[in-house]
Amino acid sequence: FPPRVIFVDVIKNPELINIQQQLMNHLENQLNIVHEVSKKRPFSPHVTVAFKDLTRTAFKAAWLEFAQRPIYFEFTVPQLTLLIHNGQNWNIKAEFPFLN
Repeated sequence: FPPRVIFVDVIKNPELINIQQQLMNHLENQLNIVHEVSKKRPFSPHVTVAFKDLTRTAFKAAWLEFAQRPIYFEFTVPQLTLLIHNGQNWNIKAEFPFLN
């Protein structure tokens, strides 16, 4: 999202789709957290690298460095952390451990 956000696209696979659907169901049914817009748009897994606090100048430099660089890594995620923005900072609202 030029000129202020950089993200890494993530391969959408059945496991991610399943986790996302389970999470949406849990948030709605157990915590009464519902985001109607998210229920109507397709799931787009990604990792945000830089957000709107990135200056335009820094974005341009970072984009030149990373736009065409291939990236590949695998990692295990032990939990999902739900963050809530209070207008200044992101704060942990809840943590959801993944069970084996």
